[in-house]
Amino acid sequence: MDCLAHILQVHFASDESAVANLPFVLSLLRKETFSNSPNLTKWSTRVNSLIQSKDPGARWAGLCVALESARLRREFLMEGAQGWITAALPMLSRVERLAVWTAAIKLLAFIFVSTLGVPEFQRQLAIPNIPKFSLAIVTLVQKNNDQDLKILVMDTLTVLVPLFPNLHRALLPSISNLALQSLDGLHPTATPISVLQSASRLNACLHHTGGKVGSSTLWRKSVNEAIAFCWSALAALRTTYPQKGQVLTPNDSDVDALVAVPLKLDRLRCGITFLLELLRTTAPRPVLVPVAAVVSLAVAMLRSAPDEDAGGNFDRSLRAAEASVVPHILSDACDLLQNVIECVRYRITPHLSQILSLITYHLEQHRTVPQCLPFIRLLQSLLASTYPSHNPLLMGRLVKVILPSLSIFLQKHGETRQDVVNGEEQLKSQKGKKRARQYEGDEVFRAPPGLLCTHDEGELILLSIDALRSLLDTPNLAPYLHSIVSRVALSLLLTLPNIPSIVGVEPGLKHAILVMIRSLCVDVTIGTSTVLSNSLPLVVEPLTLGTLYDPQDKQNQRFMDIMLHPRLPPILRTIPPLDVVTLTQTDASQEEKTAMNSLGFANPNLNSKEPSTDVDVPSKTTNEDELMATRNASQNMSLTGQMTSSPNDVTKIHGNPIISSVMPDHSLHTEPGVSWSEPMQVDHTVAQQPASLEYPEPKMTDSLSTNKSIHEVDEPIYGISGTASLPQSTSGYSGEVNVDDEDIPPINMESDTDEE
Repeated sequence: MDCLAHILQVHFASDESAVANLPFVLSLLRKETFSNSPNLTKWSTRVNSLIQSKDPGARWAGLCVALESARLRREFLMEGAQGWITAALPMLSRVERLAVWTAAIKLLAFIFVSTLGVPEFQRQLAIPNIPKFSLAIVTLVQKNNDQDLKILVMDTLTVLVPLFPNLHRALLPSISNLALQSLDGLHPTATPISVLQSASRLNACLHHTGGKVGSSTLWRKSVNEAIAFCWSALAALRTTYPQKGQVLTPNDSDVDALVAVPLKLDRLRCGITFLLELLRTTAPRPVLVPVAAVVSLAVAMLRSAPDEDAGGNFDRSLRAAEASVVPHILSDACDLLQNVIECVRYRITPHLSQILSLITYHLEQHRTVPQCLPFIRLLQSLLASTYPSHNPLLMGRLVKVILPSLSIFLQKHGETRQDVVNGEEQLKSQKGKKRARQYEGDEVFRAPPGLLCTHDEGELILLSIDALRSLLDTPNLAPYLHSIVSRVALSLLLTLPNIPSIVGVEPGLKHAILVMIRSLCVDVTIGTSTVLSNSLPLVVEPLTLGTLYDPQDKQNQRFMDIMLHPRLPPILRTIPPLDVVTLTQTDASQEEKTAMNSLGFANPNLNSKEPSTDVDVPSKTTNEDELMATRNASQNMSLTGQMTSSPNDVTKIHGNPIISSVMPDHSLHTEPGVSWSEPMQVDHTVAQQPASLEYPEPKMTDSLSTNKSIHEVDEPIYGISGTASLPQSTSGYSGEVNVDDEDIPPINMESDTDEE
């Protein structure tokens, strides 16, 4: 039996059954239902009878079925459109149910938009009825205060005005008033975001009524008006904060601060949303975007601070109310700049230093994670869309303020293991009680609740890693900061596999962080083919893991391309072997150690003793005590990047264990001014000692002594220093040093070959 015949006989037998069975009928309709059906004429007649019924429910059902049928079969639309317009358009001018108005608006808008390619239909039906339809729905909204109906009408006009601009030119004042009524702010509740977006989109498309020539002028006029509206709203929120050369006077207004401040804040949010929609809209001809004016507004908003000094007399309650909305002003400023950057891209580069300075200042203050998120989002967009900054001091401050946010896993992972050790000691000390059962790997399930990251913390970590990748591409970043970022990233790469798989409220947070950290470490190793060959396991590992490897992933394809096609030729001069280029604490310069201590990444256990100058070579007959000491030394690892291997892989040199496969220092080959010491004869006793890499002294000090950092407050936000136990290597190095090897020839610095 035909589907349409079954619906007509069973579900549409009466008007009451049509209303009751409408959801089921709409789910049955498909394109195949209307193909080669002998009951199309009966179906069209039944739909028209429902639309013209006296029952409001039947009219609603008929309008819904007509809209769905027109979407599935275009011939059905062309045949019944004239009758539907004649029946549905008068419904908007008389009293009807809200559902009937909604269905009629959707049906008529679909008819006018879907028939743009039929000139004869447009000439006979669309052009005469579109002005009537637009005027009817504007009048309908003015008489009814329903929010859903208002959103539907504004969204419908947003589609019709750009398509038929000349037909709406006479209705421009009424449509503009409809949109501006929703952009004036509300109190005590703020303007709903759905209403705000619909009104902003409608007001942003009204410049199309000016035609191809006048639309650009109307658009620029709307942009200037939106900027002026935002300036007035911002000035109304900063009445107790004097500008340069301004003296505060007592405010004689009788308006309550609890009413005025939220209303002005909502107006500022409405103006910013309208301005952003103007930047996203289209124009018939190219227009000039006032980047400087928009950036000046955003910079003025970013300069807001709740603890500014105020001179003169002012109302204390008004001052407290204005100070409470400063975080909202800063968040709106970040959203404004982020959308402007997406619109103009690198054209915002002239204002880069000014914006970065303000972002750095706010990140250095004592702010919570939700308050820092807008600045990190803005920073990531700014670094990805503009040219690198030429200010090394500013880049260094950004690295120092972002890097500690990655210590949350390193700190809490160390606390988790310490809690497990303390718990085991407590169980051993309890005598006379039932012995608790201990299982291998039970510490994974004993993670405290504090290990779980919130949604904001997880987003902050991911955005921070992206920002660090962009900061590492800065050519004038200080070498010691580049080394610190490399060490912390490598420590995270080794630590993350040992922590529980669920580290946050989102199950895939750990996997996302691990992939991004691995990509960051690979970016650090990319320099020459020599450096990349030493770090080959780091690049190969994600390609061999089934959980991380995806042949279609662009990141994995990039790893393969890096191995097959190095970007730079191999270095010609002789470099030390990989076993002596280690990320141990002895390789760090004094400036790097000072920076690590200030950032909270230093291990006090390693700083308590001076490194030994003797070479401690373990013998083959190592007793059990020495083996245990070596194992403990390999597990006690600092966040500064000191890496260890298994007990059989460790060789003590200068009091610090080293391993045979580590990531080399990227600054060895890329930082200017870095060179090895002058040629000298190497003695047998020091032949196996690691060569120390001397970092060049930076020309500009990168210190936070004059600015209060976010990590210098009493209660750190992102984490404190701690010690993380990292996974041990499985290298096959036996740990023996043969002192009878031949002498290492001196390095000829004046030659490009290895010959003496």
